[in-house]
Amino acid sequence: MEVVDGLTGELRNMQIFVAVLGASNYTYAEASFSQSLPDWIASHVRASPISVAWPGGR
Repeated sequence: MEVVDGLTGELRNMQIFVAVLGASNYTYAEASFSQSLPDWIASHVRASPISVAWPGGR
């Protein structure tokens, strides 16, 4: 997926991260610049608040 950088006008390739809680209707999705470990962990951290709203979540 490509997006336009609002500051530079440059086209950037983005990676889509999707987290789904299978027994509910909760889905979280975001775009990040890469699939590197720091981006992957950060996506999980930002997705984690959805588990708080789920019964049995942390």
